[in-house]
Amino acid sequence: MESKKDISVIPKGPYCYTINRIEHTDNGAIIHENICPYWSLDETKERQNNGCCSFLGITDADDGGLLWDQVKECGINDDYDDYDDYED
Repeated sequence: MESKKDISVIPKGPYCYTINRIEHTDNGAIIHENICPYWSLDETKERQNNGCCSFLGITDADDGGLLWDQVKECGINDDYDDYDDYED
């Protein structure tokens, strides 16, 4: 029996990650992200064909998606606009 999947851990927005903060250093920037625990890369596949979503049970090889680039395919929290968090 498959355990119930937790949608609360899926990041908000159109990607399989959200940016928590950007740390500026003398050598550039370090981006701290919250990556979806259901997203991964299959290192045995070629780039742009190696994204995986265990939430949906699909890979880029299955459906030619953009998971390799962390573009969300599950649609969960997809309509969230992170620009709403910023004020002018």
